[in-house]
Amino acid sequence: MDPDSSDGRAVAGFTSGGNLVPDEFTTALWRKKLAACIAEGTFDPTSQILLLDGIPRNIAQCELISADVDVQLVLHLAGSDFEPLVQRILDRGLRQGRPDDADETVVRHRFTVYQSESAPVLDYYSSELLVNVDPIGLPGEVLGRVLEQVLPVQQRFLETAVT
Repeated sequence: MDPDSSDGRAVAGFTSGGNLVPDEFTTALWRKKLAACIAEGTFDPTSQILLLDGIPRNIAQCELISADVDVQLVLHLAGSDFEPLVQRILDRGLRQGRPDDADETVVRHRFTVYQSESAPVLDYYSSELLVNVDPIGLPGEVLGRVLEQVLPVQQRFLETAVT
């Protein structure tokens, strides 16, 4: 999303303080982006799986997108110690020039918001869909752990789509 667009400025207004973007606005942006990807041909729902990152962030968003998605897997980047994650986000903020990621107060507030708003999402979906993934390590290591979980889902989808 273009940060200079009206949508981009609206999102920045919320996230700069470490807060979540309102649910209806978030899901409307998501639907707009999904429709654009389908129209551009960069996503084909008949032959590709959709991996969501950052949505849904709370129960209301789960409900708002429930008619649009058939959830096959819920990955939870679970750690008992938030400090390495706080440091990773702060480092990213400095490297990428993201002011919302470079402010420690904002980053720590996000973890508080996560506990109250996002963690309940884990209970919304069936426990059979939930897989915890260790988020600590080099980016490639974490990606490898995520792919170990996602690739079998993709394979099942492709097998089902072919038959």
